[in-house]
Amino acid sequence: MPPILEILTLTLQSIAASVFNFSFIMVLFIIYSLYQRNIEIEKQVLSYHRSTISNQMVESMLQGILMGIAGSFILTLIGIPIQLTPYLLFLLPIAFILALFNVRYLCFSYAAAVLGILGFIFRGQMIYGYTLPDMQLDISGLIALVAVMHLMEAGLILVGGAKDRIPVIVKKQGKVAVAFLMQKYWPIPFALLIIFAGTQTGEGIYMPEWWPMMKGHIALEPSMIIYSLLPLTAALGYGDIAISVSPETKARKSAGGLFIYSVLLLMVGIFSVERWWLQWVGILFMPLVHEWIMRRQRFQEWQKAPLYSLPKKGVRILDLLPDRPGEKMGMQAGDMIVKVNGTEILHFQHLQAVLSQYYTFLWIDIVRGHTQETMTLEYRAYPHGINTLGIIPLLENPRVTYHLESMQEVGVMHILAQKIKGKNK
Repeated sequence: MPPILEILTLTLQSIAASVFNFSFIMVLFIIYSLYQRNIEIEKQVLSYHRSTISNQMVESMLQGILMGIAGSFILTLIGIPIQLTPYLLFLLPIAFILALFNVRYLCFSYAAAVLGILGFIFRGQMIYGYTLPDMQLDISGLIALVAVMHLMEAGLILVGGAKDRIPVIVKKQGKVAVAFLMQKYWPIPFALLIIFAGTQTGEGIYMPEWWPMMKGHIALEPSMIIYSLLPLTAALGYGDIAISVSPETKARKSAGGLFIYSVLLLMVGIFSVERWWLQWVGILFMPLVHEWIMRRQRFQEWQKAPLYSLPKKGVRILDLLPDRPGEKMGMQAGDMIVKVNGTEILHFQHLQAVLSQYYTFLWIDIVRGHTQETMTLEYRAYPHGINTLGIIPLLENPRVTYHLESMQEVGVMHILAQKIKGKNK
């Protein structure tokens, strides 16, 4: 069997093992709780929810498993091994603890930075007569791992970051506008390429001389080096809000920023082998640059004018009820209805009055939300006509409005507390 097929086979076996691991179940539980919160937000704003938690969970699992296979295969194929140490398994628990305070910290950028700092501190040195443990942490490998994980995250955001976005009402600069909350979470089972000292007991895979790419940090005799795949579980999350651009554009920008971040971080990891000062750069680079990217995008979003603001004339669509005329015509959340059968629409009450005529044929002029393109949509309703489009409009005095900070700066601990509080009522 060719080496590439053998690597793929071993990767699939390791991924299958990680799916049935307890840590994978824990990640699913946390993701389920986060999606429950999304459903509650939808109910508050729209009084209904469009997709079920089970559908979102199945989709996230499938995307996460496929991306885990792809990332693990690349990680193994190019050869980025990590020297095995028991302390490496603390990576996911640290991410869990950080997520209790803020769901944005359910990310290996922050957990790996904490673990890396601990790895530099605990090197078996003697302090006041007490010997500290030696974590023997592979800092360069850890940095490279985080880079590959974020390459996977960039791919997931590009594919599904804008899907299942939640239309919410925000107030910006005193104006009411529609924003789209994008919160996606993925469980990632993956196969980590590890090295340890030992003796080859079975038949191995013959790799080219250049493999592995990162080999300078392996302080072992070549004949004593064993490469293996360790099944692990990670969690990736994406939280953002689109106000001045469409959700699709926002997701593409976020994916692009993470891709550049990942490539730079991977270069730091590769070149930091046997350069302790560059390892420190990587440890600081992981959380600080990641946080800077998130906050910079949020700042830019709030500096620009909203794309889906309340119009002086016309009706802005907040969302569409499923299987109703508006959705069947091709209307989208964020669109603005400007004319119905040639009559200029002033506001939602005016739209209702026009539709009370029970037209059997409608031609509706709309302005597409993200392109500002004017188009005409048609609908036939013979023989009885219709008196509703099945839209949820953006009103001048909405019942619920949100602030960006309140939606993003929340932890799992707060979410669980709210659930317990709700059950006790």
